[in-house]
This record gives sequence, structure tokens and C-alpha cells, in this order.
Amino acid sequence: LADAPAGSPPSPQSPTAGPSSTAPAADAEPIAATRSESIIARILAGISRVGPGVATMSRESRDLILSNLAILARSARAVPANDSGGMGFRLYGIRRGSVLAALGLRNGDLLKSINGRPTTTPQEVLAAYSGLRGASSWALSINRRGTEMTLVVRVVDGAPSGATPPATTTPTSSSRPSAP
Repeated sequence: LADAPAGSPPSPQSPTAGPSSTAPAADAEPIAATRSESIIARILAGISRVGPGVATMSRESRDLILSNLAILARSARAVPANDSGGMGFRLYGIRRGSVLAALGLRNGDLLKSINGRPTTTPQEVLAAYSGLRGASSWALSINRRGTEMTLVVRVVDGAPSGATPPATTTPTSSSRPSAP
């Protein structure tokens, strides 16, 4: 061992090259993935669509969402946007069956505010996210293909009954054309 050049990989006889040095790192990824999948399954079990643009969510699901920001952050890509739909974060990569899809969000939605708090900077998004802990409902103001909408998620005691797939949303009154 003393003859090995500096910076060369350890030899099989080296005390740092044994299975104990690589096993924990190799085993950590599947365990973390399994844990994340379990948490996501528990969150989804507590979300139910009850109408266009309206969902209910159990307190347990809310608490799991709020205590696992990394899982939520990996479920979509958020890109700052300032276009005709307003300012906010455009969401991409939302998969069918994901937590964000269950809440009613879709690819391309522009998230403009959460419970009336603007979402134009990462700091504002985190502040709005932090404000959700004690909220009895969440109002997600979005722009979907030029139409202003509000997705409402009500927090309920216990598990919601009869989970259904994500429904379509309805426009807010401000985006509906007025009668002539």
C-alpha cells in the first residue's frame, strides 16, 4: 500500500475499499425512493376532487405536503414567467397521478398567487407555502392558456370520501366575457 502513487484508487486490500464503504451509499437511494413513494401515496390517498376546480384534502395530506417540500419541488419544474397571463411561475413536468395534478394543476399553468399572496419570486413562493400550515383552504390563482382560474383545495378532518381523478377547472368571474 505504501508503494501506491498519491491520488490512485485504493487497492482491493485497502481498508477503505471494503464493502462497508460503498454499501451505505448504494442502499440509501432505494430506501429514500421507497420512502418518497410511500409519502406520495399517503398524500394522494387524502386528496379527492369534488367538482370542477375544487378538491378536498385531509389534514394528514396537508401536513405531509408541507413537511416534505423536496418531494413537492421535484414534482414539477417552475420557470419564472412574465407574459400576457401576468407574473408568476409557469409549471412544467406535472405528471398524471402526481400530487400537483390531484390538486388540479396542469402543465403550462402560470401560478400567480397562493391564498392571495403573490408568487412572483422564489421568496414569495416560500412565504406563501409557509402560510399554508394553518389554512383551512388553499386558493391557487392560475392562468391557464389565457384564462384566469382559481383552484380551491379545502382541508377536511379525516380522509375525503371517494377519490376521483383530477377534474377540469372553471374560469373565475373576472375572465368570463360580459353579456352585451
